[in-house]
Amino acid sequence: GKIAYTVMSKGNNSVWIVNADGSDSSRIAPKGSEPHWVLITDAPVLIPTSTPIPTATGVGPIGTVTGVEDDGPIAEAKAQVATETLITQQPATVRLGGTGRVKGLVTAVDNSVVNGPTVTIYLNDVSPDDPLEVKLDGATTVGSGAVVDGAFDIEIVFPLTLGTGSLQVIAVTSQSAFYLGSDSDPPILIISGTNISLSSDQQPLVGDEFVVSGSLLDDAGSPVENADIDLSIGAEEFSLTTDFQGSFSQSVIINAPGVINVLASYAGSELLLSSTVEFDATARFPSSIDILMPPSTLVESEISIQVRILDPNDDLIEDRVFMVTIGSAEGIEVTSLADIPHTFFDAGMENVKVVFQGDDLYAESEGEATITVLAPTSISLDVMPDLTTGDELLVSGQVTSSGSVQTNELSVDILINGQIASSVEISSDDTFAQSLGVLGTPGTYTVEVVTKGGDFVLSDSTSGSFEVVQSTVIQMTAPSMGFAGETVLLSGSLTGADGNPLGSLDLQFSGTNTSPSIITTGDDGSFTYD
Repeated sequence: GKIAYTVMSKGNNSVWIVNADGSDSSRIAPKGSEPHWVLITDAPVLIPTSTPIPTATGVGPIGTVTGVEDDGPIAEAKAQVATETLITQQPATVRLGGTGRVKGLVTAVDNSVVNGPTVTIYLNDVSPDDPLEVKLDGATTVGSGAVVDGAFDIEIVFPLTLGTGSLQVIAVTSQSAFYLGSDSDPPILIISGTNISLSSDQQPLVGDEFVVSGSLLDDAGSPVENADIDLSIGAEEFSLTTDFQGSFSQSVIINAPGVINVLASYAGSELLLSSTVEFDATARFPSSIDILMPPSTLVESEISIQVRILDPNDDLIEDRVFMVTIGSAEGIEVTSLADIPHTFFDAGMENVKVVFQGDDLYAESEGEATITVLAPTSISLDVMPDLTTGDELLVSGQVTSSGSVQTNELSVDILINGQIASSVEISSDDTFAQSLGVLGTPGTYTVEVVTKGGDFVLSDSTSGSFEVVQSTVIQMTAPSMGFAGETVLLSGSLTGADGNPLGSLDLQFSGTNTSPSIITTGDDGSFTYD
């Protein structure tokens, strides 16, 4: 059949078909937003009736039958019913990140009980007089729920991104098949908690500057600037203002040991809650470690290591226990002033570390010192005989060492008259020997031998001297026979092995029944003797 209906108001309108008992409802004809008639072109044959069509449960008001054609009934359907949304209960003030409940009513102008539409809760910084589309522009959705028996009860969450201030709670009831939408928008105040954080040296030293730094942030972690902070450090009180980063700082000079209470508080504002934080720091006197020992020592030699703990005036702090670790040895506990004997058995750099853990009055301290441990060597030189020009020079001797240094890791420099002539490795039996060749020049020679090793070998040296003399040839002529009382003339020459004359040298002559006489050769090496 054909149905004629009248649209009573603007909006999305629908026609619903139901049985006489209200069952089996069906939506069959959505229409536009303008009032509209569905014209009946065939003249219907009306059958009068007074039977009303009952209201279908949950689908809104239904029209009444006005007449039927010969091919079916013609019904007149009413348009969607206007509603009114009213928030009846909500928190007046809420904290960022918190939750709350929004309760309210949705009523229909025809007094029917509303069920089914969805109510969405928005928050926005708008005016109650703004149109709905303006109110929802950029709004934050915080919750939603269905209308049940004309009421709604919705839990909402206030995200940290909202910021603080006065906002509108906008409850929007959605349009349904039978009801028009509506809204309600009471105000709400969004506030934030605050958090003060402080940082400083928890164990400041007497005489040092003690700096307390802090910051003030809201619940979203954003800095709170231009906020007044009351700060107390011990007995001193300060009024500070946060900068654009929410930060503040104050320093004092610590004059005495003991516990220092630090307290910072923010009184809050209309939109920010108050906050307070405090902590205790302990001020102590500084201490220092004094280590006295020689800069170097020899392997297997005992030394004395003196350790002291000193106050700021370099006075001895008595009756304090500290730990001393020498090289790789296990640490030992000593008290205040210690004189520790120690022997190193390996060559190298050794470290002495002293740690004082501190106590209620004196701060902890550490000290370190290094000592060079040298492996000594000893060298002996075999006796060198005098030589004649043309003879070969052989230098030999023995080297001993101590500690972890092996003699085959050492070498010997041999110097003749201060000039290095050779470097020789030490053999496995700790000896060395080196030929320096033939010495062709007569004279007195000094040979020095010096041990060489790594950075931690203590060198030793020794020296010896010998003569190199030149070979000579004396040629002499004399008569083979003479008479008693007759003077005999002897003549000759003195030359080197190479045949060169040797002048200005003394020759000693002696004979039977004659006393020794000294004759000096001439420049050409010749001589005569009567």
